[in-house]
Amino acid sequence: MRVGAVELLLICGFIGVILLAIAAVVIIIVLVTRSNRVPCPYCGERITKDAVLCRYCGREVKPGPGSPAEGAASQGAGAPPPAGES
Repeated sequence: MRVGAVELLLICGFIGVILLAIAAVVIIIVLVTRSNRVPCPYCGERITKDAVLCRYCGREVKPGPGSPAEGAASQGAGAPPPAGES
């Protein structure tokens, strides 16, 4: 069986479309997984936004903006002290 030029172009185009779709899926997965990560201020490794300790260097870090831990800390900062405490 002999494959003509048109058939060869169709096969290459089909393979190209499949590879492009796979690359798009990989890029989307990488972007989604990296959106919840920030670099550690001490070692530079990527850690979750709400991390309290860096899992690579073990140092204590402040939670990033928008994290649940940071939101709770900012709510308590502006609240008046309980009665009996000054």
